[in-house]
Amino acid sequence: MKEKESQRVRLTKRLIKESLLKLLEHKDIRNITVKELCEDAELNRTTFYLHYENPDDVLRSIHVDIIDNINSHFEKITSKNARAVIMDILEYIHDNKKTFNVLLCKQSSDEFRMQFIQSVFPYDIFSPDDSEKDGIQKYLNGFIAAGLFSIVYNYIADDCKEDVEKITDIIINITSATLKIKIS
Repeated sequence: MKEKESQRVRLTKRLIKESLLKLLEHKDIRNITVKELCEDAELNRTTFYLHYENPDDVLRSIHVDIIDNINSHFEKITSKNARAVIMDILEYIHDNKKTFNVLLCKQSSDEFRMQFIQSVFPYDIFSPDDSEKDGIQKYLNGFIAAGLFSIVYNYIADDCKEDVEKITDIIINITSATLKIKIS
């Protein structure tokens, strides 16, 4: 069983993560040192090394937190209606746009992007029957996931200025059209 962290440890980790996110707004992860991260968080290096090995380790921890938060947030969604779920997802992104801009647009790995997309747009949201449809469903799902990421990426990169309903309509229309494709 995982031991519960003390309030002091949670605060320390939060300070380190917030400092990293702040630094990532202007610098690549490869150019951020433990020293400057600690200076920004107003912590000493010994404290940093009690919790993390390097800035990449902090970034991985932030990624895990984001995916966990997304999953926790969406467990609370009562509607199974795709439109309502998508709108809720986009509102969640809008409410956390600064973090998502740093993590998805400025500093992201393909692995995190796929985890993110699969968390916010699970495959069964558009094809709940989970059938293979002549063995091409996994390809359609991959195509849809890439397209959805592109839409969400552009929405975030544009500071979430577009109306959530408009982006939702775009997602639903493109996804619906894709799922109707007949491959001969």
